Amino acid sequence: MSYKQLYLVFFVLIGFLSRDCRAWGEIGHGAVGEIAERHLTPEAKNLVFQILGLEPLAISGVWSDKVRSDSRFDHFSPYHYVEVPVGQKYEDLPPDQIAKKSLHSILSLVPGKLIDPKISQPEKAILLRYLVHAVGDVHMPLHVGNGLDQGANLCLVKWIDPLSRQEVLTNLHTLWDEGMFEYTEAEFRKTSKPYPGQKRYYGYQEFLAQTLDKKSSLHLENPPALGKVGGLDLLTWYAEAQALHPVVYPDKDPKIAPSKRAYCKTVDPKTLQVVDGSFRASKVPKISADYLRRSLPIVQRQVLLGGLRLAGMLNEAANKGKVKPIGSKTLENLTRATAIELRDRQVK
Repeated sequence: MSYKQLYLVFFVLIGFLSRDCRAWGEIGHGAVGEIAERHLTPEAKNLVFQILGLEPLAISGVWSDKVRSDSRFDHFSPYHYVEVPVGQKYEDLPPDQIAKKSLHSILSLVPGKLIDPKISQPEKAILLRYLVHAVGDVHMPLHVGNGLDQGANLCLVKWIDPLSRQEVLTNLHTLWDEGMFEYTEAEFRKTSKPYPGQKRYYGYQEFLAQTLDKKSSLHLENPPALGKVGGLDLLTWYAEAQALHPVVYPDKDPKIAPSKRAYCKTVDPKTLQVVDGSFRASKVPKISADYLRRSLPIVQRQVLLGGLRLAGMLNEAANKGKVKPIGSKTLENLTRATAIELRDRQVK
């Protein structure tokens, strides 16, 4: 099969999948949830416990991706992204350009619903899991799309997979969803030497220990105050993502229009169908090692911001809902008691 045929097959598959937006993957979403959990007030800890029990927010953040193949949750698909055309701000968009279902819907409405006594606990559990995920999503720059390339899902790039060491063809969105974390995992394995025959696990805890430690400019022991990281202003978050696009897209000219990118197909605004536009298979760029090194600090910073801002959202909701505090020792005792109960119930 020729390269031209391979590119054609790839884009046919993209057309079917269209919006497979799994921002940050399991590691990134897990890290956002873990950071948030470390910075919850006692009141917010109780709010989360009342809704999710002992389920860690790191696990909650991955849940909405895990149910994407469940048809019961099909109507939640649009809630993973928001579109803001280049040169525009979300707050200035005309009503006909604002989607009724988007990432903005979750971020703006769910915090209030978590403290609404009219909503059941099972409903709140689903909403909270989507909120944790959505905050992670919005901090992956390509989940604030430009309205043309489906969050760079339609933009092809080549890169050397750091784990297999093979050149692979992927799209820019997937590179940022998964590839950047494969890069950090490869770096982790260079310095982590397991026992003979042991395969060292790499997950969100390892990512946090590896990249957000005391030696880094971004660490968790003394995080910046919420007001200094953009607070809870959603419009600021969207603008931040847009500002990162010139860095995330591997263009020689950072001011190039999305419709002119030779490695991207686009969505026709009238028919909503994927069209070739300026796409040329021969122009697909190869991601350099320098690009990965420059991008990693962005990933680290956005994950940290996502975690801190998620904590801020939940802390504010608990405060508005006048939720009573719960001590960390209480949660530790509940966890210990649950573990003992599960152990004693094991079939002997």
